[in-house]
Amino acid sequence: MPDNFVDLTVTSPPYDGLRTYNGYSFPFEEIAQELYRVTKQGGVLVWVVSDATTNGTESGTSFRQALYFKECGFNLHDTMIYHKHSPPLTHNRYEQHFEYMFILSKGKPKTFNPILEKKIWEDNRTQKAIRREKDGSSDIGYAGKSENKIKGNVWKYNVSGGHVTDDKIAYKHPAIFPEQLCADQRPTRHGGPMRRAPRPNPPDEQVQPQRPPHHRQRRNGCSARQSHYMRQSRTTHPRHSHLCSGPAQSPE
Repeated sequence: MPDNFVDLTVTSPPYDGLRTYNGYSFPFEEIAQELYRVTKQGGVLVWVVSDATTNGTESGTSFRQALYFKECGFNLHDTMIYHKHSPPLTHNRYEQHFEYMFILSKGKPKTFNPILEKKIWEDNRTQKAIRREKDGSSDIGYAGKSENKIKGNVWKYNVSGGHVTDDKIAYKHPAIFPEQLCADQRPTRHGGPMRRAPRPNPPDEQVQPQRPPHHRQRRNGCSARQSHYMRQSRTTHPRHSHLCSGPAQSPE
């Protein structure tokens, strides 16, 4: 794949050896460098990851990976939270209900189409504090009259049985994550509908996945070279990955 080719990548890679993935390898640093190379200037990488807990301590893999991406040249544009309900465990800490969703950009993101949500109260103030300075003082600005506001950066998804995706064959995967997460990030960072990257079938199960109609690729979908890169990415990214290229769509 050429340099500066991809607008958006959404992926939840393997981490800390929690799954074997039939012997697939995951050379993180090589993949991070390659992701930086193929990402366009202004493009975005959404990296969903968490940490294993061993002998009472979390690995810290997520933080180390985020810092390595910065060494590669990415900006850590936002640290989002993917909130989920996990099965309860018996241990001496609060239940683990989230994974990190690092938003990494190559330079300043060129596209941001935020998801809006209704304000839960009406703001009738004409002025309000908008920023706290280092000395503790506040800057005063004018309050907007919009009924909506930009959604926060903690996104909650139902991951109970049958809610992760409509693609039934996906449930054979050992570590799927919500397809809606990709569907939300796609228009936010790039614009337009989501196209799912192809994933390889196991050697002993060459079955064509059955996808819902709204997930089928369009005629102007991925190029042959991009599709090849996606197939290669699936070799080292066994968890679901989504790549987007082409003109980004900004708000009207």
